Amino acid sequence: MSLKTISEDDPPPMGPGLFEATLHSKCEPEDPPWEDVTAILREATDGTIRPKLWSDILAAADVPIDSSRAAFFVFLKELEIGQLVAVEGFSLWEGMCAIEMMDPKMDAGMDLPAAARAGKLTISDMDHKHFTAADIIGILDQLLGLEMSWIAGNMLCQTVFTCVCLHAPYRLGSSLLQSCVVAMLKTVDLVRMEVTKAHVYEEEDFANDTMGLSLCEEVQENEAIAGLLLAEDTLTESIRSLEMGLHSLADPEMKKLALRPGLELDFLNALLARIQFMKFLYFAIMELGAQDTAKAGKSIAQAKVRLETVHKTINLGSNVEDAFDPYITRKLFAQMPPKPILVMPKEDALNDMKTMLSHMQDICDVCAIQGTVHDLESVFRFIGFFSGRAPGPNVLTRSLLQTNLVSREKLFGRYPLTKVICESILNLSGRTPRSLVDRCEKDSMSTFCVQAAGPIQGLFKLFGRNRARQYRGLRKNLKEWEALQVEAEALDMDLRSNGEPPKEPIVFSSWVFHQKLNLLILHVMLGYEMDLYSSYEQVMVLMQIEHLFGVQEKLLLRLSGISVSQEKLSLRLSGISASENSDHLGMSVREALAEVTAKKNLFRGLLKFGKVLRHDGHLASPDHEAYCGQVHFNHRFRVFQSLTSPVPLQYEDYLAAETLTEGPEVQALGALFLARAEFDALLEATNKANLMSNNIERIRNLDYVKDLQALIRVCDANEISIKSLTTSKQGSVKPTVTIDRTHHAYIPVFALNYGSDK
Repeated sequence: MSLKTISEDDPPPMGPGLFEATLHSKCEPEDPPWEDVTAILREATDGTIRPKLWSDILAAADVPIDSSRAAFFVFLKELEIGQLVAVEGFSLWEGMCAIEMMDPKMDAGMDLPAAARAGKLTISDMDHKHFTAADIIGILDQLLGLEMSWIAGNMLCQTVFTCVCLHAPYRLGSSLLQSCVVAMLKTVDLVRMEVTKAHVYEEEDFANDTMGLSLCEEVQENEAIAGLLLAEDTLTESIRSLEMGLHSLADPEMKKLALRPGLELDFLNALLARIQFMKFLYFAIMELGAQDTAKAGKSIAQAKVRLETVHKTINLGSNVEDAFDPYITRKLFAQMPPKPILVMPKEDALNDMKTMLSHMQDICDVCAIQGTVHDLESVFRFIGFFSGRAPGPNVLTRSLLQTNLVSREKLFGRYPLTKVICESILNLSGRTPRSLVDRCEKDSMSTFCVQAAGPIQGLFKLFGRNRARQYRGLRKNLKEWEALQVEAEALDMDLRSNGEPPKEPIVFSSWVFHQKLNLLILHVMLGYEMDLYSSYEQVMVLMQIEHLFGVQEKLLLRLSGISVSQEKLSLRLSGISASENSDHLGMSVREALAEVTAKKNLFRGLLKFGKVLRHDGHLASPDHEAYCGQVHFNHRFRVFQSLTSPVPLQYEDYLAAETLTEGPEVQALGALFLARAEFDALLEATNKANLMSNNIERIRNLDYVKDLQALIRVCDANEISIKSLTTSKQGSVKPTVTIDRTHHAYIPVFALNYGSDK
């Protein structure tokens, strides 16, 4: 029941399950006998939805049951509109819907107070409303915030269509504002089309339902752009007239703007920048959707310049709250899922738009890179780093990347996907396309590449979704790679059975295994990024990751055909050829081997450090009787149990790994020191390669360089913690341990806190 339907003449509530969903009121009841009742209610709810029997509350406060009605109404006075009292059987769905109760923006059945809509612009008033330049600037800036709020996942009718002007744009008295409003609606329609076409969004990402509201579908694209161009020409001519010394504007539309004396040029330039920004943003989205990245890059660059002007002149806009009515579409809200309305402030919206344009520019750049370099490993590296950025790419940029990534089974619309897969397999096998002369090998390669195209496209699609959906989708994708590995092993056996095997055989199964290991590592790492692991799980998770990197290192060493000693490994990491045998390695294999080895050492150091902390009681498992370590271990890594390879670690391996060897702190420091040296070598080699490459290749390595720098910071921070722990053992102060992920998105730092005394 809602509080609005209760009056003091009603009979008292007789149900046994009365409780309050959210209580944040600060007022106290005046009647002293009910202070204990209110205090117990606050303690019972504590800001969460937990049932508390009314009879129990009264009994605990020593209040007679027959006086419950008076207590109920004393408590009722403390509740504010939006808070809820419910009877027994308050389900999770009802709890989610509680946000709608008595909220005029959400509850369409509630009488709206007259004051809530007082002074708001109505559609019938728009014919006679005169908008000044400051009004138009304020409306356009607030519309930008609403548009970015919609792209962030809110409903269209709760964001963009809270602007009254959008409901009847052709009734606006200002032709300048009319052109902008129509262009805004066409941009919204274009965004809907691109996101729907790519289909990499979920309900939490994007709401494409228009609820029957018009997006000016009857207006052609060229008509909307023509309106912007006409407004742009009018403003440009007026600016030119003022710069020539003319003190009055001839155009009647400009006279309606009521420009402030002395600031005429500032206001006109601010309006011009906003109109041009809307034009170039529309062009950029349209051109990226059409896979014309060359033109899109130019439009994005122009939009960035105008956005800077918009940011600098944001203070010229006036308060235009009368043009925005959050209740105008509230009758549509009942059809939507219960969700709070989060509208971005103008500053946040501008920052989000800058980030979005930067991500769109990166899509254009990587397409230009692939004009000369189109190896599969580089593509996976880019989309992996792209989807994991902070702040992350929104649903529009992810959709545009999907549109440009694979089209008609061609990578970037130009390179057949089967050819790209073939080159990746040959590169990992130490072969070149020219060496593929045997007919049997050609037939096997052709067959396998067709089979692998499906899982590869599925993986590309998966990287277009948000990170939480990637984590869930990896389980399904791994099953496809498991089936592909069976096919690859059969092809390997057929090649070995047909005559004498070549000196450098093509190993299809090893290529699949390498990709599968990358996905398994990503699956475990995403758990860190989404903060899924508790402190007592750190050792088992670190052990699993260290094991996966160890398996991958052995695979790459076997593929390279080189038995690498520590001295040779150091030489290769520094870019110096260790021996003539390493010359035939492809650069992707060499870089992958160096990176995998460095990360294996990093996680080995973290594992040893975690074991020390667990031994000292910092990362202890829960001590309640219901906890079972083996059940927890098997559940956490159940995705590994269904795979034939790699061989999954067992709980017994975890128990054996918990045993400390002599000098664990020294071993942890040694592993971290070695990992840091290897990351330094990789960073130096990458920076050296950037100096000798063009601008586009430097852009490709930008995310990789940032990741290497973050990994080095992780090594340094954990080394400091180990040394600090060693020092603290000599004293009496025992630190507390927290998991710090500020240095890297998904690699932890064990931070030691000694309190104020340290």
